[in-house]
Amino acid sequence: MLRLSTIAILALLILAPPAMADDQPACPATASTGTKLTAPAVDDLAAGMPVTGTVKDAPKGAVVMICVNGKASAAATGTDAINNSTFKVTLKTPLAAGDSVQAYVTQGTGGATDVGPASAATKVPDCPSAPASSSPPAAPSLSAVGAGFWVPGSVQLPKDKDGKAVTGATIVVCADGQEAQAVAATAAPASDGSFYIQLQKTLTDKQKVRVQLKLADGSYGYSSDEATVNAQPTPGTVACTEPSGTTSLLKPVLKSIDPGIWVEGNVPQTSTPTSGSQSSAPASAAQGTTAKSKVQIIICIDGQQAQTAGSTTPASDQSFHIEVTSPKLQNGQRVTAQESIPGTAGVSAAFGPLSDAVTVGASAASFDFGRVRIYLSAGAILSQDQGQFSKTSAYLDFDADSTWLMHTFPQKSGSTHPPRGLQINTLFDARLTALPATTCTAASGTSTSGAGTTSTSCDTTTTVTPSLSTPKAALIAGGLYVPNYFGWSSWRFDEDGHRYALYFAPLAKGGFQTLVQSAQSSTGTASGTTTSVTTIGGNTFFHFFEFGGRLGLYKFHDEHKGVAPDQLMYLDIAAGRYQNFPSINTTTGAATGYPWRLGMEGRFMVPKVPVFLGFNSNTKPGSHLVTNAPGDLRFLFGTSFDVGCLLQKVGVSNPGIAACDEKKSSSSSTTTGSAGTGK
Repeated sequence: MLRLSTIAILALLILAPPAMADDQPACPATASTGTKLTAPAVDDLAAGMPVTGTVKDAPKGAVVMICVNGKASAAATGTDAINNSTFKVTLKTPLAAGDSVQAYVTQGTGGATDVGPASAATKVPDCPSAPASSSPPAAPSLSAVGAGFWVPGSVQLPKDKDGKAVTGATIVVCADGQEAQAVAATAAPASDGSFYIQLQKTLTDKQKVRVQLKLADGSYGYSSDEATVNAQPTPGTVACTEPSGTTSLLKPVLKSIDPGIWVEGNVPQTSTPTSGSQSSAPASAAQGTTAKSKVQIIICIDGQQAQTAGSTTPASDQSFHIEVTSPKLQNGQRVTAQESIPGTAGVSAAFGPLSDAVTVGASAASFDFGRVRIYLSAGAILSQDQGQFSKTSAYLDFDADSTWLMHTFPQKSGSTHPPRGLQINTLFDARLTALPATTCTAASGTSTSGAGTTSTSCDTTTTVTPSLSTPKAALIAGGLYVPNYFGWSSWRFDEDGHRYALYFAPLAKGGFQTLVQSAQSSTGTASGTTTSVTTIGGNTFFHFFEFGGRLGLYKFHDEHKGVAPDQLMYLDIAAGRYQNFPSINTTTGAATGYPWRLGMEGRFMVPKVPVFLGFNSNTKPGSHLVTNAPGDLRFLFGTSFDVGCLLQKVGVSNPGIAACDEKKSSSSSTTTGSAGTGK
């Protein structure tokens, strides 16, 4: 009996068809009739990675079905669910290069299953690509690949019919099955086959990297062996030492260092490593991409190499600003830095001399401007009432702009724009300037002597006609504005790494202006006689207020958390009342009120130099129809300095507190002010 059962079981096993991958069900050709389900959107694919994407208006309980090459592909348990309109499906059979992938949303089971429309077919990238010719170029060799932007190695370049190395070839880098975009200038190997490629996005720990040679005709060589990205050494395990021989790498100079994560400094001049200059120098260090692009900065804390994040390559002006991730910088630690060129296949790394040690927290400065920007500006004013812009007046300004709130809103999933932001700012402005003031011809017999002005009344023997004069004056003002900037109005400039944003801000401002001379002044005429004019009512003290908006451009310093942005330009448009622009009774010459007027002010900082251009205007809309409503227009130019940067330059304040760019005598900032106060 037992023998018969055994024979029956064996027969069933022999006759049963084997389970084949091809037996998986085909994907639906069309969506269910009348379905309200929507087609999903699939993100970029990579070999061996889950399928991710988004679905709009997915009902509760709906799941995502993945089809690979026209056949349904089973998902790992629980990974086909839709969460907050997104999905991440892990397949039991991993994706391979060249697979065609589609996704469907389904709901229900069995014959009642509702199937939505399919997503667009997406192909898993072929990275690395298969060689196309029968005798492709040899595979490159990868050096150790660390977390960061750089991929070093070497390759044997094929020869042309004349025996010379071919030109126009580039190195293609694949990370986790996806082609990693390289900075174009670094993608070509050197004439000796060495390469040192800078990627546009950083590599992270444990990523799998391969490289291939791509010839000018579009064909590929063999792929290198796969290398695993290795994070930097554990702190305390790699010692920083002086080079054993001569080296052409230079000695960095560190700035003062505060507790935290940032180390700043610069290299005195461009490094140009020389082939064979020290026993450990790479023979091809000066070839291929420029030596300057190969040099990196190593940070050492108490004699041991520290872990860092982001780029460690000096900027074009040879300055560096490096984030230390481990260990954190603490008071009393001694920090040094040295230049290094990572090794390539068969060639050791090169190291430069250690910088002088800087003790963390040893800076003598004890203050930090942080969210306050203080500007000093000096220049000249050209105004319409001064001989039709033919004369100038001096202009001196002290401005403090305080950022009380810097709020960044969370970014939307998949957004490529910088984040949206909101600020609350106040400003304080003190100026010595030339003030436009409404005047009239002084009464007959009025004169000015050593004893002072004898009269400040308008001449009423004829109709009083107001005019403008530009006496010397001082201005004190305060205000509030609320900048709003958006992802679509922001961008990052690769050349300097800074984020920029256009913004709009509601604006309110008020203050007072006072003459620093008497109300009465004298002006010469073409006939050689002198005419005396006086302000309306003999006033020398004027209040003002205004409400409006500001359009401006910010330059952010994300490398310094909590530091206020630079204001590169702005345009203020506001309506307000100004006592230096009164309405007057043309019979008595007395002020009868202070009408609403339109004020405008603009400032623009000339790039790369501490020079600003600007204008102010103050008019009454429809003033061409009113004889006693004069308007004012003036242009300004001069130089503007950020006080924080100025103090840093002379060594008074902590380095970096004002986020000053290296090798600039002032920050790229305008003097901040407000709209058309008649200044």
